[in-house]
Amino acid sequence: MSPDLALGTYRCRDIPQAAVHAVACGASWIDTAPNYQHGHAQTRLRPVLAGNPDLRVSTKVGFFTPDIATAAREAGVLTPGEAASGHCLSHRYVAWQSRRNVAELGRVPDIVFVHNPEGADHAQDAITRAFTVLEAEARAGRIGGYGVATWTGFEGAFSVADLLDIATRCGGPGHHLAAIQLPVSLVMLKPVAQARGDRCSRRLTTPPPSACASPGPLRVPPSP
Repeated sequence: MSPDLALGTYRCRDIPQAAVHAVACGASWIDTAPNYQHGHAQTRLRPVLAGNPDLRVSTKVGFFTPDIATAAREAGVLTPGEAASGHCLSHRYVAWQSRRNVAELGRVPDIVFVHNPEGADHAQDAITRAFTVLEAEARAGRIGGYGVATWTGFEGAFSVADLLDIATRCGGPGHHLAAIQLPVSLVMLKPVAQARGDRCSRRLTTPPPSACASPGPLRVPPSP
């Protein structure tokens, strides 16, 4: 494993200042999401990303703010019920949000995480829908790759092997599943062990949990 320093923007009060300081301290990743800082995190990161072209960025699809819900309903990609839920992983919404992320960040994100799919009904079906869209986005060059960001998903909703199986079904052996993001600690090592198992162990890079309460990505190699 090789660690990279990362900055997470969840609950950051001044995202541009935090990002500039993180880069000065050697951070190579910034993690964000469209719902962070009341929906403004990505646009506030855009000038920092523009000034640091080698800085890698990850974002997410799934959660949204009321303003994003309104825009998505106007675009015809959320039903009223989906908009009221605050979280959606439908084909239409994932595609729409992924492209909106690119516009707000001003660049192609290196990773797009499926955000807390364990909260969806039939989590693995929701992941399959999202991976199908994100695989197409990656092959079109609109994202670098995709993954899953989760707090509790590895406690029974899915495993690393499940994610690799889903990605292979969606994208074949050349799929673009690239990372998982989770709280890494001495009492939550199960997914690390899964990712280092016989089936998945080739290259694994584990950046440490990033600042501002956002865990860092855990790199997942392609399926054999």
